[in-house]
Amino acid sequence: MMFSAGLMIGLVILGSLCFVVLVLVYVSWRYVDYLESLMPRSEWVLGNKRNFADAGLPGKLVRFGSISMMLAFSKFSVRKGMANADDIKCFPKYIKIMLVSFLFFTYFVLGALLVANYVSSG
Repeated sequence: MMFSAGLMIGLVILGSLCFVVLVLVYVSWRYVDYLESLMPRSEWVLGNKRNFADAGLPGKLVRFGSISMMLAFSKFSVRKGMANADDIKCFPKYIKIMLVSFLFFTYFVLGALLVANYVSSG
């Protein structure tokens, strides 16, 4: 049975998207409290924890995403008062690299999905 190139690309993008969602849900559910404990003086983290503590899994997803964004754009976050500079400095390097890499991989997959949609419809 022959598969077209478009179908293969679509399957790769769909598989990547499923992978991203599964990892995002697992890491958020399992590790968001630990990640927040690594940033005890950051106002944004404390505020998100207060606001989304009772929101269940969607709240944990928001909290995880905000931590990843703060680490990816740490200078901006510190300058705007969202993150504490000492928290960013003391954050374990290997965890920061994993979170930021996952964030940009997610952006890449979503971008590939948009491009594939544009190419297939045009």
